[in-house]
This record gives sequence, C-alpha cells and structure tokens, in this order.
Amino acid sequence: MRYIPFLVVICFFAISWSVGIGATTGIIKIYAEPGNTAYSKTLKLINPDGNGKHFIIDVAQSVKKKQYLPVEDISWVEVAPETVFVPAKGRSRPIKIVVQIPDSDIYYNRRFVCRLEISQRSASALSTGLVIPVYIDTKADRNIPPVCDKCGIVVYPHKLTIVGKLDSLIIVNWTDDTANITIGWNQPDEDDWEKAFAIFENIMGSFVPINDTLVLM
Repeated sequence: MRYIPFLVVICFFAISWSVGIGATTGIIKIYAEPGNTAYSKTLKLINPDGNGKHFIIDVAQSVKKKQYLPVEDISWVEVAPETVFVPAKGRSRPIKIVVQIPDSDIYYNRRFVCRLEISQRSASALSTGLVIPVYIDTKADRNIPPVCDKCGIVVYPHKLTIVGKLDSLIIVNWTDDTANITIGWNQPDEDDWEKAFAIFENIMGSFVPINDTLVLM
C-alpha cells in the first residue's frame, strides 16, 4: 500500500429522453454521510404523449465509471415510489431516491455508482425506457482506516475546501496493482479556473520523491 500526498484543486451538468418518456435530469448526484440517510428529489418523469402512462423504476448495479465503483450493496439505494403514473403531456411528482450507507470508517471518502432503470408498464409487458446513473459521494474525512479491502484507490479527503493558501490530501492505493495517477485542475470554462491554475503552478516545482512516495507541499 502506498500513500501519495499532494495538493490539488479539482472541480467537477439536463433533460433526458427516450422513446415515449423523458426525465427532468439525466444524472443524479447524492452526498451521503455514513450512518445517516441522504436523498434526492430532483427527478420527475415526463410524458410527451397524449395518453397517461405507468412506469416501473428499478435500482440496478452499474459498471465502474471513472473513480466511481459499483455500489457494494444495492439495498443501500431505494426509490419511492417504485411505480409512477405520469398524466398525458405532463410530469410526475418528484421521485425520491434514498441512500443509506453503513456507519463505518471505510465508507468515508468513497464514490459509488448505481443506476435507475425506468420502464413503461403496459397490459402485455415492460418496454425499454430510460437508464439514469446515480452517483454517490460520501462525506470527506482525513482519517485513513487500517484496512479497506474493497476500496480500490481512495483520496483522503476526497474534497477540499481551501481556507488558506495551502492544503494537502493523500491518495491510498488499496489494491495489489500499481496505479497510474493523473493530476489535473479545472478546465478553462469552469469557475475559478485561473485561481486553480495559479495555485497549481505555484507548487509545480515542489515534487519530492521519498521512498517511492510522491510528496507535494
């Protein structure tokens, strides 16, 4: 296991449509604190047709998406209601996505992904509808647990609020494989790009390799 401390500034947005069904968002992001309940109510379904429709919403596993790993237990994520009626040329009521991450040190600084599969229910069968990814970021924390077998690569803390001119974080590779890490910053069209670039430029000369650990101070 290798620890890689460094300073970095990272900044991370849509009606979604399929045949006969739309949604007010094509992606859902939820911030969750282990041991507590978090939820989102941003999702509404849209029916563009002249007849009312019933839809079924299922929570399903997703493949890994960049730094987001498949949620370890799909029962952590629930949706209410699971069956939704959308009137003709109208919208549904808000759909609640509830997330409950277990209270454990290993679930801080984690990123998980699952997906909502939305299908239309007819008298004969279910028809293919929308698939909406749900991205879950758990609370940031500087404490590193002694063991985290399924964690992959984790940043401690995975979110920074820089109050002064300097802060730091640590990347831990919990896997048995060597990891190639790319350090980046805000893109020019994002907020505070110039500030982020200036901070990064000021520290570019401070890389100090010590015992296979990369330190940036």
